[in-house]
Amino acid sequence: MVWRISLCVLAMFVLGAAMAVAGGGREEAAEELEFEVRAPEEYSGTIVDWRHSDQAEIFRANFMDVYPNVEVDMTIVSSNSAEYTQQVLTAVSTGANAPDMFTAWSQTIGRIVNTGYWANLSAPPFNAEELVGDLVPYTVDLARDAEGNIRALSWQATIGGVYYRRSMAREYLGTDDPDEVGEMMSTVEGMLDVADTIRRESDGDKYFMSHFSEFTPVFESNRDVGWVDEAGNLVIDPKMHEMIDLAEIVWENDYTANVAPFSPGWYGMLQDGQVFGYFLPTWGLQHVIMPNADPESAGDWAITNGPMPYISGGTWAGIYSGSENKELAWEYLKYQIFNEEHLWDYAYNHGDYVSYIPIQEEFAKVRQGHAYEFMGGQNVYEYFNKYREDVNHELITQYDSEFRTFWNNAIESYLTGRRSRDAAIEYFKSEVRTAYPHINIR
Repeated sequence: MVWRISLCVLAMFVLGAAMAVAGGGREEAAEELEFEVRAPEEYSGTIVDWRHSDQAEIFRANFMDVYPNVEVDMTIVSSNSAEYTQQVLTAVSTGANAPDMFTAWSQTIGRIVNTGYWANLSAPPFNAEELVGDLVPYTVDLARDAEGNIRALSWQATIGGVYYRRSMAREYLGTDDPDEVGEMMSTVEGMLDVADTIRRESDGDKYFMSHFSEFTPVFESNRDVGWVDEAGNLVIDPKMHEMIDLAEIVWENDYTANVAPFSPGWYGMLQDGQVFGYFLPTWGLQHVIMPNADPESAGDWAITNGPMPYISGGTWAGIYSGSENKELAWEYLKYQIFNEEHLWDYAYNHGDYVSYIPIQEEFAKVRQGHAYEFMGGQNVYEYFNKYREDVNHELITQYDSEFRTFWNNAIESYLTGRRSRDAAIEYFKSEVRTAYPHINIR
């Protein structure tokens, strides 16, 4: 998703961050609070919750069932990252009509954690450090500020994989077993052999994947250095050059349908069954494939590994440091992240991969549920549990979303012949230079 924040918003953001760090008044006030442990029905009031999607509607409904005297006023501010971030920063920097709780994406969380706009959850009375030992570590660490304090929590871990059509695997690869298909695709060379087999054996009627850009988060997750190093220099890691090599192969051999992810045509391909596999993270099942695939394809899906583990996306929620309603907001946030009954219901009925490890371990044993049937008798938790320790979150930066767009556009200009390979790289650099003149580009 493309997003740019205007200079005035960035200036406001930096000014607000400086004021929060310099003043610290809201943080100190939070630490002076004391939260009393009570039964759910003893809590009352209204929580104002700002989100960028209706994903949390199930959280809201479940919570209000357990806390009957609490109302969660959830507002979907915008699904557009730039618009959402701008409205949130405006509200929390001024305190005018600000929410009690608000979210951030993985690509924007780096802009929020050090501002002081989210309450310090490591400090009293929250004491989140006592609770997070059962969460997938990267989901906690990504939301720590420069001093190591937790500022937000996530209910999901967004590990990636390849969702594929079982019927196509049986016809062209001789098996639909996820372990066997994964073994075939465990190296780049093996994956290309699978792509060639599908294209050749289908007489050119089927494609291995929809678009080369699905490789981008895979290779991003396996770099040695992120897009910007500690000295503020733009870095194009050798892994990204390897990605260009791979993109060139799949493009020239028509292994890809050349339909960009999340475009109308891409959603259409989920209906017509021309594409073998989609590189998507955990939320791809719940929010992309299940609601958009041909209903007749239910049971014809599975997930397996590609040549490298990866993560992509994710959402974190934190409590506004200026909220007068921190106790209720903390009850709500804890419920989303740690309540086992709620998390089990969420996993069973919606298929998302939660960040709470005890539920991950227990749910991997389940052989029923909506997602289980849709995936042809495969429990996706078994797959994701294998890779939750293999992902590298340290490469995620606040620039990733825009840089990914710049990169994909540049590489497509090379693949389509509009630019040479070197010129495409220079175009990428020029896009970065225009958007972020403070980044050093060599």
